[in-house]
Amino acid sequence: METKKGILKWDKELTTMIEIIQEASKILLKYYGWNRLDTHYKTDQFDPVTQADLESEKYIDQKMKKYFPDDKILSEETQNKLRDFSGRVRMIDPLDGTKEFIQSSPFYALMIWLCINGIPTVGVVSMPSTWRLFFARKGKWAYLMSDTEGIRKLQVSDTDSISEFRHFSKSKFSEMRTTNEKIQQTFAFKEILDGGSVGAILSTIAAGEWECYILTNRKTSKRDSCAAQVILEEAGGKVTDIIGEKVDYLTWGSSLPNLLVASNGRLHEELIEKIQEIFREL
Repeated sequence: METKKGILKWDKELTTMIEIIQEASKILLKYYGWNRLDTHYKTDQFDPVTQADLESEKYIDQKMKKYFPDDKILSEETQNKLRDFSGRVRMIDPLDGTKEFIQSSPFYALMIWLCINGIPTVGVVSMPSTWRLFFARKGKWAYLMSDTEGIRKLQVSDTDSISEFRHFSKSKFSEMRTTNEKIQQTFAFKEILDGGSVGAILSTIAAGEWECYILTNRKTSKRDSCAAQVILEEAGGKVTDIIGEKVDYLTWGSSLPNLLVASNGRLHEELIEKIQEIFREL
């Protein structure tokens, strides 16, 4: 039986990242379920920030600077200041899925990860309310650690028929989007589930529990996808932009340059082809 100590025996960096995110998860759980969260909005009603976001970020940011002082850091605080994404860049999302968190939905997450010259290399995703923690190192493995499931190696499902795909849609707490309606009309998915945190979605696909996700939110940050991308890829899945190219984490700016498609990798190109048809019609 595999153990955390055995898997991470020689990986001090990843062990440190896991310990940081576990402590930050306790901060979020302290506020989870509150009906009087101090909430303000960055741009509109669909972009909230709470004291849980801020306290979690402050803790993670301090620890990252302490243990990884030579690396660049992209977080809410620095996203408009960081200009050079080359080299070693650590990204922080202290609460991805804040709308879900406010509504006491468990489909939120917090994430920390490392990109080296634009390549997602190490990722950790915690889903505190379900006691699940996902972690991966590029070129080695991806694992799930859970109070109920123990530790297991992640592997995407082998489903190879779109009619049998279980698909994540947008968050039910987000604004309506014509694109999502067209996607549901175009694809005869077996099941469609309301989404939430991008990190939680990609990690759940990595666990073999769902098959695909098509990101339609153009406000999505690089912080939202990088950690879970390496987890999904090491579990055998695939993540690209909507034209089938690798996701760009090097271009200046905190937002993703393009929308994403994530899948178990079995019919990724077919998904891309049909998605491009949808966007040509809009």
